[in-house]
Amino acid sequence: MKYKKLPSNRSYPTNLDVTIKNAEGKKLAYLFLANNGVEGLQKQGVWGVMFDVNGQPMNVHFDFGKNKTGTLSVDDLGNERFVQDTLVSKFGFQMIRPVILPMTTNGVRSVTYSLDAHPYSINYTLKDKGNGVVEFQHNLYGLVEGVDRLLERIYFEANSLESLREAMYAGKYFDPKNGTFKLVFYPTLGQTTPPKR
Repeated sequence: MKYKKLPSNRSYPTNLDVTIKNAEGKKLAYLFLANNGVEGLQKQGVWGVMFDVNGQPMNVHFDFGKNKTGTLSVDDLGNERFVQDTLVSKFGFQMIRPVILPMTTNGVRSVTYSLDAHPYSINYTLKDKGNGVVEFQHNLYGLVEGVDRLLERIYFEANSLESLREAMYAGKYFDPKNGTFKLVFYPTLGQTTPPKR
């Protein structure tokens, strides 16, 4: 784990790099959290990365001073845009798409996109956690024997629009067959505040 300052021309002044390896030194997952210092991480409170190891999920979870109450609800995020940005070098593939998440069930917004003809898909999900806190998930699925299997999930909690829009990260999943999948998330510029209900 490394915490360092970024060049002065970057929009976020610091970043936290987390690289997870097995005993043999093989990389299993990577997470780059661009942030506005430790106070910025504390605003979001909870960060995590879940990834597949030999068909079993491993969850690495960070709590930077979780705020258990807030003002955010999935109901209020019907106009919020999230940038779907996926890169797979082996396929020569990149997909960048701003998305608005539709309501799928009570307290949940979710949308899934396949990676063209490749047997993988990306899912964004927002879930109400209660007390004004929302969990954001960025999920990578792979088709294994005809069934979608979760390969990696990057997630964080936000308790306000400010903390949700301050999140920026790049994650990597190291697929044994098809190499590195890079999952990038950043705030979109010029978003309007969703209407109050």
